[in-house]
Amino acid sequence: MNGRIHALLFSPLHASTLSLFRILFGAAMAYQCLYYVRIDYAFQFMAGPEILFSYPYFEFVQPLPVAVLRALQWMMLIAALLITLGWRTRWASGFFFLSFSYFTLIDKTLFNNHLYLFMLLALLFTFVDADRCYSLTNRFRKKKPSPYIEAWQLYLFRFMVFLVYFYGGVMKLDREWLSGNIAEAALAAKGLEDAPFFTAFFTYGGVLYDLLIGFFLLYKPTRFIAVLFVLFFNLTNHFYLFDDIGVFPFAMIACTVVFFEPERTANALNKVFGNTPATKKQKPQPPALAWSTRKQVTAVGIGVFVAFQLIFPFRYLLFTSNPEWSGIASRFAWRMKMQTRTVEKFEMTVQDLPDGEPFQVDYKAFLSVNQHKQLVMDPYNIIQLAQYIAEEAKDRGMRQPSVRADINVSYNLRPAQRMILPEALLEQQSIYRFTPQGWLRKLED
Repeated sequence: MNGRIHALLFSPLHASTLSLFRILFGAAMAYQCLYYVRIDYAFQFMAGPEILFSYPYFEFVQPLPVAVLRALQWMMLIAALLITLGWRTRWASGFFFLSFSYFTLIDKTLFNNHLYLFMLLALLFTFVDADRCYSLTNRFRKKKPSPYIEAWQLYLFRFMVFLVYFYGGVMKLDREWLSGNIAEAALAAKGLEDAPFFTAFFTYGGVLYDLLIGFFLLYKPTRFIAVLFVLFFNLTNHFYLFDDIGVFPFAMIACTVVFFEPERTANALNKVFGNTPATKKQKPQPPALAWSTRKQVTAVGIGVFVAFQLIFPFRYLLFTSNPEWSGIASRFAWRMKMQTRTVEKFEMTVQDLPDGEPFQVDYKAFLSVNQHKQLVMDPYNIIQLAQYIAEEAKDRGMRQPSVRADINVSYNLRPAQRMILPEALLEQQSIYRFTPQGWLRKLED
């Protein structure tokens, strides 16, 4: 068993596939950073709003001065370009991972699964030799390193891409998705109403695609047809179904290259980049079966990373059967496009206890456009907003402000129903998700 694990992790593979993916990933991240600069992301989403919806246990992540945030945007762009060009790739990837994570974790209304994936891929790039080929670092080295890497460096990226697809399918094996209501709502938003064939196609086709596409990409005889499916699926999502997923479809198309055979990739790209093609004569012999300290530490680190990625998305099973409705453990779990909510009524009132008159709060005044759009998608956003309103009321002279909410939403095309108990004193509730939710109404079918 030890010999098999050693061979799986440390056998030599040509670095061409990993290096090609580095170029594509860096280019996609550069595009993402240019988008941040163009819309002034630093001010619009970080420094501008009056309230930020912090992640529990990450309340310390606070916005820096806006000038620093804008400078950080440009530094992220430079880091993405360095990744693309292959210059100090590990350092550039480490900086990009930390800064991109900061931009993503500062407000949970900004969360998107593809941003989480970009964070993880940037993290992986800090530990691999992705600049062995097609890089400025390699071109200017006096002594050229071997174009081969240890197999785990490529396999970790394959694992990550496979996991996103497969877990996306597993999470869709849920009555909310299989009911067809989510696909129906997405199609209706595009003007395609009362279309049972298309609803069934996107509902069940989406599940089958996510569950199977990773296997088809791994299996060489089906890889070409799998790439065609990847193109169709992601381009359909981008150009037709969804308008809020940005560069993600193109990034997922780029991710298919990690499944390409490294030596064939090297031979195909030799004419473009001028690197020596891979041949059987050049390929080094498998390493000696010896577990050095470095290899042991590497294997343990890989095991911890893989185990975390396998287990963490299912943490909701300990607390709830409906992560989206409850807001518990729905993020960082590859639960993609698993809910729709239409607001029928949203009123918040504040009252100075015990006998003050309640009055309505203009809650929109505290929020950005994106925050308002995402407000009802997670019940805990309401709690954080209520606590902010209560603090504002204290600053304006109230002694014991109490905040209540009357919110009706249509959840996954159900008839509108109350989301929050109207008598609940929201400012007194905890934002930590593994405490009792006496303030949230049970979802009615």
